[in-house]
Amino acid sequence: MGEDYASVAEQFVESYHAAAKAAFCSRSDRSQASSIVGPLYRENSVLVKLRGDSGDEIDGIPPAVGPAAIVKMLGDNVYPYDEMEQELCVNHAVPQADGTIIVMVTGQTTCYLFIAPAIFAELFVLKQDSGSYYIAHQVCSDVPYDESVFDAIRKNRG
Repeated sequence: MGEDYASVAEQFVESYHAAAKAAFCSRSDRSQASSIVGPLYRENSVLVKLRGDSGDEIDGIPPAVGPAAIVKMLGDNVYPYDEMEQELCVNHAVPQADGTIIVMVTGQTTCYLFIAPAIFAELFVLKQDSGSYYIAHQVCSDVPYDESVFDAIRKNRG
C-alpha cells in the first residue's frame, strides 16, 4: 500500500472522535449531527451496535444503513460528550490489497454517572473514495460495568 496506512488510521480515529464529540456534545442540541458526522459515511455504509458482556448480542435493533440512519442510531445510543471523557487506548490498522484499511479501536469511557469506566471497542472498515476515506462498515461494542446504570441513563434521557 503506497500510503502510510497507520497514519491514515490514526488521523481518521482522531477526526472521527472529534466529529462525534462536536455532533453529540449536549443532550438538547444535536441538530448539526447529520452535517458533522454524516459525511463520514455513504449510502451503502453499515453500522452494527453490539451490547453485552460477551459482545455478541445485537442491541435489539437492526443494523443502520446509510448516513441518516447511522447518525440517528449514534445519536440514540451516545451519551452526551459534555458529560463524559473518552480515552482511546489501542488503535490497530490493517491494510488490504484493494486499499481498504481495517481499524480496531479500544478504550474506555468515564462519566460521573458510571460506577467504573465502560470499556468499548470499535471496528471500522475504511474505503477509498475520490482520494479520501469513508466508513464503509462500523461495529461498535460496549461492555458496561453495570447494565442498570446504562438503563437508568436511557430512561432519564426520555
